[in-house]
Amino acid sequence: MGRIKFVVVLLVLAWSGLVFRLGMIQLVEGKQLELWARREQQCRVVLESERGNIYDRMNRLLAGSVEVSSVGAVCPAIENKEDVAEVLKDLGLGEYKEILSLLRSGSRFVWIRRSVREETALLVKKAKIRGISVSRDSRRHYPMRSLAGNLLGFVGEDKTGLEGIEYQFESILGGSPGWAVLQRVSGNHYPFPDCPRKKAERGKDMILTIDASVQSVCEEELKKTVDRFRARQGVVIVLDPSTGEILAMANCPSYDPNLLGRGDARTWKNKAITDMFEPGSTFKIVVDGAALDQSLVAPGDSIDSNGGVIRIGSLKIQDVKNRGIMTFSEAVAYSSNVVAVKVATRLGKKGLYESARAFGFGNKTGILLPGEAKGFLSPPGEWSEIRFANVAIGQGVAVTALQLAVAYAAIANGGELVEPTIVKGVIDSNGRVLKKSGVQVVRRVISKEACDKLRGILTGVVEYGTGRMARLDGICVAGKTGTAQKAEPGTGYVDSKLVCSFVGFLPATDPKLVIVVVVDEPVGRHWGSDVAAPLFKRIAKKVIEMRPYQSDIYSGLAELR
Repeated sequence: MGRIKFVVVLLVLAWSGLVFRLGMIQLVEGKQLELWARREQQCRVVLESERGNIYDRMNRLLAGSVEVSSVGAVCPAIENKEDVAEVLKDLGLGEYKEILSLLRSGSRFVWIRRSVREETALLVKKAKIRGISVSRDSRRHYPMRSLAGNLLGFVGEDKTGLEGIEYQFESILGGSPGWAVLQRVSGNHYPFPDCPRKKAERGKDMILTIDASVQSVCEEELKKTVDRFRARQGVVIVLDPSTGEILAMANCPSYDPNLLGRGDARTWKNKAITDMFEPGSTFKIVVDGAALDQSLVAPGDSIDSNGGVIRIGSLKIQDVKNRGIMTFSEAVAYSSNVVAVKVATRLGKKGLYESARAFGFGNKTGILLPGEAKGFLSPPGEWSEIRFANVAIGQGVAVTALQLAVAYAAIANGGELVEPTIVKGVIDSNGRVLKKSGVQVVRRVISKEACDKLRGILTGVVEYGTGRMARLDGICVAGKTGTAQKAEPGTGYVDSKLVCSFVGFLPATDPKLVIVVVVDEPVGRHWGSDVAAPLFKRIAKKVIEMRPYQSDIYSGLAELR
């Protein structure tokens, strides 16, 4: 009898334990177990957002997205990953170890290869490998190929901007990704209506200030000059002096962002903002503008060039040619170093430094592009008399091509330093303008009266001075040539390595364009007058033909959509 009771008690306890466990599973652990079960049957995938387009100011497409085929893998659905990796390798989707590593990554979904050729995608489909699928994907496409490549930049395999505008405005162009939960059926994953999802948000479109036609002219003519003189590289900038809008920013050598990975990474930089150089005589506007503004000199004042030589301590500064006594206007036209140093002495170290800073040298311009250099301008307390004289003629100071463009734009527009801009507007998917650029005046550099005088003097540079090769028929051009030796560590200035430049604006009486030309290390001893000035002329002539001044160069420009 006692044994029967013992067995009954054991059975009661066992059933009680079972009931208790079932209750725990049903009431307490049920939700967690249900979640685990669903996870085994479901897969969460990221829904990539469509990247916004980039247009020029005339609404011509510079960067967009095109559909391509991509191969992906749902890793838990693949049983023999080694065999699958071998098959995918034979289909041309990558190296065996690379593919196997992706399949073993622990992720539920991985991309095996993005942007595959259609014939490869077809072979993958025919192979019918469990867990491997082909889907339509998007790839960044630059329809104008290398045009403005250094400015636009590119995106990586993960669709994130890595250089240029693509990088700088990732938050605008990239949009917001979404996600979706897929249901597993017979080893494959499918979307079901009741599965949760978040829709991806498309990136916004951007309208640049760049004019593709002007950009094309600049790139074409710049390459011709770089090739002709076997130069190391070159830069051209075209800017509207009134608004600060960049119409063209050309680099040579350039690259095609469609061919990412096949080019030289050294060509990716936008050298117009990243590379610094000693400007030489183009920097003399710092002395000229301040001296005119402070009435320390007048255009008609006669100044003795000391036989074309001036000594500062052990340093001898000389002119290319002894022109004796000249007016200040003539001294600027013939780019007299001696007169520039004499006038700078009237300004003093502090005055020269403050003028350079006012023109924007030694600071970033504020343009919204990555990698901009601020140049180099040491404080006057560090200047010896020799260093002071060197700075006055554009040596011992480093600038970017964009800084020169902005400084000359201040002279062209009547004395105001305007912040340069590359973005004209931002547009959402509904066509609404979310942002529209406006003129940002940083400060007044010199008076309008001083600008009028300096513009008149700079026209002499082109009419009869060092910039004669930049003259245009029927249009008055103002500008300045520059030729600077390059310095090398431990060697000093090298005669055979020069930077040739020309900065000009037109028409001189009512400037609409500022054009900066910089050619780095042309082979042979060349001057800015015979390398850069002719390049300026060819570019200006072609741009004028596109936008006749008779009807105002900016009439008919496309408005934002």
